Amino acid sequence: MNEPQNLASTKKTTQVHRQASKQINFRVSEPDYLKLARSAQTLNLSVPAFVKKKAQGARLVALRLLPKMPRTSLIS
Repeated sequence: MNEPQNLASTKKTTQVHRQASKQINFRVSEPDYLKLARSAQTLNLSVPAFVKKKAQGARLVALRLLPKMPRTSLIS
């Protein structure tokens, strides 16, 4: 009952089932990565999530917040 498991054999039989079965990797220059990172941060996304949405043709729009009004203008 307390036999050690052979982890190598269990990894062979374990398969990960994903909806998207293909993976794409690419390299970008440092300035291009920084540009992607800024755009992703604006939308509160990670860089990989941002790039994936852009590649899928998603229309990404950042929410614009109203400027903070001084409290005195709200009282009067």
